[in-house]
Amino acid sequence: MTSTPTVATPSVLNGPAAAPAAALLTRIAGMALLAGAAAFFAGLLSTSAPDGDGQSAYNAAAAAHPVTYQISGVLLHYGNLLLGVGVLALPALVRARRGALLTGIGAALSALTLVNLAGAIAIDWYNLELGRQLPGEAGAAISDAATGHALYQVAFTPGPFSLIGMLLLFVGLSRAQAMGWWSVAGIVLGTACLILLPYENPVLPALGVLPMLAVFAAAGIRLLRVE
Repeated sequence: MTSTPTVATPSVLNGPAAAPAAALLTRIAGMALLAGAAAFFAGLLSTSAPDGDGQSAYNAAAAAHPVTYQISGVLLHYGNLLLGVGVLALPALVRARRGALLTGIGAALSALTLVNLAGAIAIDWYNLELGRQLPGEAGAAISDAATGHALYQVAFTPGPFSLIGMLLLFVGLSRAQAMGWWSVAGIVLGTACLILLPYENPVLPALGVLPMLAVFAAAGIRLLRVE
C-alpha cells in the first residue's frame, strides 16, 4: 500500500510569517504620511501668489514665476500622492470591531480622492504655458473650457467626497480610540482654511491647513509605533 506524499505548506502562507512584511508596510505608510504632510505644506507655501482673482491671474502668476510654480506643483503632487498611499494603512490602527467599518470606508475613499487630486496637479503645467504663450483672457478661456468638461470634473475634481472620506476615516479611528476626537476637528478646520483663505498670500492657506496636516502626521507616527 503506497502512502500519499506530504506537501509542505510554504511558511509565507502561515499567519505569523506574514507579520514582518505587514509591519514593514505599515511603517512605510507611516513615513509616507509624514512625508506627504511636509510636502503638501511646502507646496502650498511656495505657490506663486496671483495678483487678483480668476484663472487669468493664476496663469499670469505661473508665467511670471515658472520655476517656483513648478516646484510647488511637484510638492503638491507628491504630497497628495504620499498621503493617499499612507491612509490605506490606517485601518491597521483599529484593534476591534468598533469603528472598523467607518475606518475602512474612509481610508478607501480618502486614498481614492487624494490620488485623484495628485493627478489633477498636471493641469498646472498647461496653465503655465497658456500664461506664457497667450494673452491673459485668451489663455484663461482655454483653461476654463478644459476644466469645465463634465468628465474632467468626474475624473479630477472629487469635490465633497475628499472631505467625506477623511471625516469617515477619522471618526472611525476616534470611535476605535486609535485617535482622539480632536483629529476630526483638525480635518474640518484645515479643510475650511484651505478653501476659504485667500491665495493672494500663500502663507495664509499654508498655515491654515496645518491642523489637517497635523492629524495626518500624528496618524503616521501611530503607524510607526504599530507592533
